[in-house]
Amino acid sequence: MQGERVFRDNDSLASLHAQFLRRAGYKPLLILLSNTDGIYTAASFQNHEFEPIRVVKSTDDLESQALPISSSRGRGGVLSKIDAAREAASSGVYTVIANGQYCNHDSPYQDRSPGAKRRYRVLDSILQGDVVGTRFLPVGYAH
Repeated sequence: MQGERVFRDNDSLASLHAQFLRRAGYKPLLILLSNTDGIYTAASFQNHEFEPIRVVKSTDDLESQALPISSSRGRGGVLSKIDAAREAASSGVYTVIANGQYCNHDSPYQDRSPGAKRRYRVLDSILQGDVVGTRFLPVGYAH
């Protein structure tokens, strides 16, 4: 690519992969796991309410509503996830951003973590249609 970056991080790589599958005729579901319960509004985060936006029908101006935070362990943060979800949704890919930490509550190290308890199986919940995380509806999605 002559020095150009093809993808920025794992979120955009996953989005590119889902878009490729969509163009190949498949109907992929893109799940981006995070350490938050979805995309929080800046006001919700600052008020310590932490209520995720449940459904995003249009990503116009979403960055100005979300608090641009990122983990010290990751590269992308919430803005990276919004970009990846926007690109996937505009290509017709249904996308969910959810808390991946809920996948790990059966791991042995969780037995040593005070207060760690099983919440739910995040992937099973998403596939069953439960309201989990933030959902980005693809362009042309029939309600």
